[in-house]
Amino acid sequence: MAEGRKSIAGLYRDFDAAHSAVQEEAETGGNVAVCRKIAAGIVKLPAETIDEMVLKIRIALRGAGAPRSGETLARIDGWKAGEPGDHRPEYEPEQFDCLCSLRDDLLRLAAGSGTR
Repeated sequence: MAEGRKSIAGLYRDFDAAHSAVQEEAETGGNVAVCRKIAAGIVKLPAETIDEMVLKIRIALRGAGAPRSGETLARIDGWKAGEPGDHRPEYEPEQFDCLCSLRDDLLRLAAGSGTR
């Protein structure tokens, strides 16, 4: 990784802080724009570990689903494919379900290999 360039984990910490600000305050365009800019930076970086892949999926799920007010990004890991609920969109839920399923597959692989 180039010196001075943040890692996926470092950018994710920034995204988490910006997302918390959005959750705590009114969703102003500025707060949301900061989240989108950080997310775009994360997407451009290649994931080198399963953990980094899961962080990318968590951000994608944040965009596809609907967190409850005050809900942390880590809680997104509890969202499940094919289960109707507050988070799963009614319009074209297949993308949401695919992301949940892919995340769960990666977590299962990591648990089985002990490389997480």
